[in-house]
Amino acid sequence: MTLQKTLKEFGKTLAGLPVSVFHYTRPKTVTNRYVVWQEDGGNNSFHADNSQEEHTVAGTLDYFTKVEFDSAVDDIQQTLIAAAGCSWELTNVQFEEETGLIHYTWEWEIGYG
Repeated sequence: MTLQKTLKEFGKTLAGLPVSVFHYTRPKTVTNRYVVWQEDGGNNSFHADNSQEEHTVAGTLDYFTKVEFDSAVDDIQQTLIAAAGCSWELTNVQFEEETGLIHYTWEWEIGYG
């Protein structure tokens, strides 16, 4: 599978979440309960015999909510578990006083090729 196909499949998987999902940025009209995901680059690709043998793409997924103990957090983690070839880690949870939103961040990585 190519990088672009891998990202499109990952986006389709995330689109099944019970909240709004956006790639890179959200519309200004959406202010609560949304996911923004983006790829950041390839972190742990494997090289051998002067070529790249295994490919990876890594990124972040951010979820914003005003709901304490929001069940969508579990839905997001289950979706990441179900995404083929995806490893992930919840790296940050914080309350943003200026927006009143709880902000969760996951780092993810997918192997392809």
